[in-house]
Amino acid sequence: MFKELILSRRSMRKFTCEDIEESFMDDLRICCYFSPSSRGIRGYKIIFVKNSTMLGDLSKAKKGAELLQGAKLAVVIIGVPEKTDVWIEDCSIVASNILNLCEEKKIGACWVQIRNRFHTDDISADEYTKKLLKIPENYSVECIIGIGKRAFIPKPYNITDIDKTMFSDELFVE
Repeated sequence: MFKELILSRRSMRKFTCEDIEESFMDDLRICCYFSPSSRGIRGYKIIFVKNSTMLGDLSKAKKGAELLQGAKLAVVIIGVPEKTDVWIEDCSIVASNILNLCEEKKIGACWVQIRNRFHTDDISADEYTKKLLKIPENYSVECIIGIGKRAFIPKPYNITDIDKTMFSDELFVE
């Protein structure tokens, strides 16, 4: 079953106008809170954005964020660097779990990278997003996951597409 989930999980950038059910939101909260984190510290904060005006504003955070305009929900994943030195990893694990939850529930989702990206030449996507959502300066926005009902069902990956040169059963020693 997990193999099918992984093969069918694709980034969705087009959504229908249907709302997200509250039962999904409950699952999402559980997914975020109980996501694995280094030493169980949970060096992250989560903001759920459903307001269409705010989704439109978030869609301008950087090139490639436009999909947020059509999403019904944005999950903003924020690292807390003062809490742990592995906040990037913790945030990434949460994001991956959210993407897999969405696939399990047959809901579309797409990761929008914010950390180390730019809104303009002078303003980072992180700064733009923090100002927009009134996020404290000492936090760092890792990514935003755009979520909504799928506008179409993308073709899954094919197991035969695996590039086996990626893997080795032996150590590389020189």
